[in-house]
Amino acid sequence: MIDYNLSWIFYFQYNQKNASAKAFFSKTYEKKFSLDKQLFTYDDEELKLFIHKYDYRKLAYFSNHEVKGYFDTKFRFSIEHQKGYLRTQAICQTTKEGFSCLLFNEKDLVKMQHFMGKHKVYPTSSSMSIVDLDTEKNDPIPFPIHKVKRQIVELLDREIKIV
Repeated sequence: MIDYNLSWIFYFQYNQKNASAKAFFSKTYEKKFSLDKQLFTYDDEELKLFIHKYDYRKLAYFSNHEVKGYFDTKFRFSIEHQKGYLRTQAICQTTKEGFSCLLFNEKDLVKMQHFMGKHKVYPTSSSMSIVDLDTEKNDPIPFPIHKVKRQIVELLDREIKIV
């Protein structure tokens, strides 16, 4: 059995009632992006600069359409001092206030998918490890890890295209 390690980028929490969001970066990406802190908060105007204009519309859509269970979608974010948009694959769930997501680098998932196809191996929730994620210790992430892994496995069963 092959073990898969996958790094998460940040946890995103959108509150539709006050049109604000929080982004809690993983330790790995806090260092990679040379950020001075892990937690960022955004009002609506700042959020429009942080998230791609076409993806911004998804905030209202997912907040107004309660999706049962977990779902995945793509988001693009502008990270300070980085070229272009960071393309992510988000594992999300709706909340009373809006929705929240755990975001992964789209390129990492595409690489994993290509490796799987080439070697005819497929991940299971038990063979996948999400690096830097410990919801029981110090991360303010209310996602059960096993459900995130299950949604990633489901996502990897579909073809991921970078468009």
